[in-house]
Amino acid sequence: DFCLSRGLGDVYKRQMMFHTLLQQGGDYINQLRVDVTGVDPERFRAAWQAAVDCHDLLRGSFIWGELASPLQIIQREAQLPFAVHDWRGRDDLADALEAFAAADRAAGFDLVRPPLLRLTLIRLDAQRYHLIYTSHHILMDGWSNTRLLGEVLQRYHGSVPEQGPGRFRDYIAWLQRQNGEARQAFWTRQLQDLDAPTLLARATDWAAGSEGQGQVERVQQLDARQTARLEAFARERRVTVNTVVQAAWLLVLQRYTGQACVAFGATTAGRPAELKGIEQQIGLFINTLPVIASPRPEQALGDWLDTVQALNIALREYDHTPLFDIQRWAGQGGEALFDSILVFENYPVSEALQADTTSSLVFGEVANHEQTNYPLTLVVNLGTHLSLQLKADRARFSARLAEQLGEHLLQVLQQMLESSAETALGELPMLSPQQAQAVLHLSLIHI
Repeated sequence: DFCLSRGLGDVYKRQMMFHTLLQQGGDYINQLRVDVTGVDPERFRAAWQAAVDCHDLLRGSFIWGELASPLQIIQREAQLPFAVHDWRGRDDLADALEAFAAADRAAGFDLVRPPLLRLTLIRLDAQRYHLIYTSHHILMDGWSNTRLLGEVLQRYHGSVPEQGPGRFRDYIAWLQRQNGEARQAFWTRQLQDLDAPTLLARATDWAAGSEGQGQVERVQQLDARQTARLEAFARERRVTVNTVVQAAWLLVLQRYTGQACVAFGATTAGRPAELKGIEQQIGLFINTLPVIASPRPEQALGDWLDTVQALNIALREYDHTPLFDIQRWAGQGGEALFDSILVFENYPVSEALQADTTSSLVFGEVANHEQTNYPLTLVVNLGTHLSLQLKADRARFSARLAEQLGEHLLQVLQQMLESSAETALGELPMLSPQQAQAVLHLSLIHI
């Protein structure tokens, strides 16, 4: 009952599959929640089912067992799980919604049974429903998810979205054509100065597990004036805002760990420009790769930003490299090279939902839940305000430390804005290594 099967060529899926099998629920289970007014549940279900029927990957499942390599199977048909509940008049509505959403995430997905997404509409009053959309990240990345939501709304309003050229199988074929020797040579050069992994959770002698299981989340932001200054600063330096944030995080990592050369993981788009229609495709293209650099105290701020920008440009040519290969080439026994990742999001889900101003649907504030297997995840959103969402594993980072890391990153960004391009990095009024270690030690003490 399937139309094609293929090897699991995109390496990020292998990582997600491993952690899904290791721990049901939790990691890589994504969930979007939003109130929607004026929705017709049956029409909404039909729009989603039409999207599943149209896109092969949404009907995908995975098999492994005795196979030499996992396979992704595309079913000819897959019925979308879509439930509607009427909770009008409930006194415990807020708590009940939270409990339902948490249980839905915890249920996870059986990777052999497609589709790996489900939707629930819960009626709150005469016109308003609460949408809970849960999916496995192994299906698609954030950019694809935003496109999918836009397509569903088009179908809901009676339009058939135009399908661009190309198929996801073209991307798999492209991956298989890449020069393995060239990417090994590139990453071997990048790894030369990294003497040891950059692991914040090991920066002191703190014993893990002081705050239990799950994640602690903290959200901080620059105000509108500071965000505008940051964007202007990046334009003047001819770099991206993403580069500025990465440059600041590398400085924070260096101050906290005391290492000359530091690394963190950056999520890359992974969509090769030479594939026609790649931006319109739905699938999982992203990869997480190490950003490795050695900021020097005598280095000018402008030169430092140029260095990080050049590094990001160079990474694009090899952003399809499997992370496990890079870790193997590092000569660290395959050990993780970093325990923090930085995700710069450029797919505004809220805008996708509210793009059609003539729509009869009115969406409320969007809440997203995403969880990776990395101990520390920094998610940066750039809008009117630059927001920083920091998610930390409670078993490795205290809530206090998580908050302080976010504060220090924003402080470094503000200090950059107040400095000239000629200012030496050592002159930026940041914490010294000794101060950072002291703060880190205090933060990791469980009181």
